[in-house]
Amino acid sequence: VKHAQARAADRDLDIRFAVADMESIPLPDNTFDVVISNGAFCLAPNKEKAFAEILRVLKPGGRISICTSTIKDDKLKPGVNWPLCMKMFIPQKDILPMCEKLGYIDVVVDDSDSS
Repeated sequence: VKHAQARAADRDLDIRFAVADMESIPLPDNTFDVVISNGAFCLAPNKEKAFAEILRVLKPGGRISICTSTIKDDKLKPGVNWPLCMKMFIPQKDILPMCEKLGYIDVVVDDSDSS
């Protein structure tokens, strides 16, 4: 984060990078225009709480972009010794209804790079 903030400052960009527990972000409501998470969201134990907390810190009209691993089925195939991180993946079909229930609008779940 320190490196990214320094690079943004070198380019005169008005950007703030933050590291926080996405289930309990220690910042006021309506703080960010954009929230980006690349690869860590799948490790949040309570995805609904994390999505709710991100919505809380977004300014009205703000946007999020989450890149996360999901599973296509409701559960992982039984009988396989799955790594712990994979046991925390959310079924892809659960993301849209969860986000809409929390109050997100214009939700797009893009699986164009998955097989």
